[in-house]
Amino acid sequence: MNRKIENIEINGVIAPAILYKYRSFHDELHKNILYKRELYLSSPNDFEDKKDCNLEEMIPPKEQLFEEYLKHIPKELQNASNEEKKRYARYMAKHGLYAHPEAVQRMSNQINGETNKQRGVLSLSKRWNNEYMWENYGDRHRGFCVGFNTKALIETNLFGGGGEVSYYKELPQLSCDRPVDQNIFDTLTAKKDEYVNEEEYRLLKKWNHIPTTAERTITIPPNCFECIIMGKEMTESDKVKMRGIQMEYLPKVKLIDE
Repeated sequence: MNRKIENIEINGVIAPAILYKYRSFHDELHKNILYKRELYLSSPNDFEDKKDCNLEEMIPPKEQLFEEYLKHIPKELQNASNEEKKRYARYMAKHGLYAHPEAVQRMSNQINGETNKQRGVLSLSKRWNNEYMWENYGDRHRGFCVGFNTKALIETNLFGGGGEVSYYKELPQLSCDRPVDQNIFDTLTAKKDEYVNEEEYRLLKKWNHIPTTAERTITIPPNCFECIIMGKEMTESDKVKMRGIQMEYLPKVKLIDE
């Protein structure tokens, strides 16, 4: 099967037209994606990599705060006089968030703790033929891979944003040169470079409370499904079962034998 990666633009974000989820055929929860059209939005606190989606602090030394704030003047002061900019930087160096490291620590703890409990992450990959993903998440090619229509997924309004994961040797830190919201988004879409082979895209959701397992389990409409790909090592018996599942639950979705 040859399928060229085609990108689309949705709300200013560039993403592949199809995003993929690798599953094991012998995990009943994994098969709920077929039986019930269910997806689970994980809390970042439950990730295997405990540093994933966790902000770390990067606070300039106190004697450098004036220069740091002067370098990062907010948009509304860009056309102000040099004296007004310096007045802003002097004020922030004394009263701004980064003048109070303990406040930064509290904010970091809140984001990494309670706030992450209120977030949900759907992890997807941009290719169906990713050997690393088949080996690690597709039961060594004995499982299956579901291709989702990215535009249809986003148009469900079940998610509040998302983007391509960036990979770093050192993860981004909470920094005074970015707004807090940007700090959070950058961290939610950042992973250590040891995971670069996952080629991950994430769709994100935020609740105003700590969601239950049932709330984290979302149901998507049939038009979100683009294709189902059976692994090349899937047994003939499992392929027969998969064809039966596809015909009964997702009859309009293309079933492909890798």
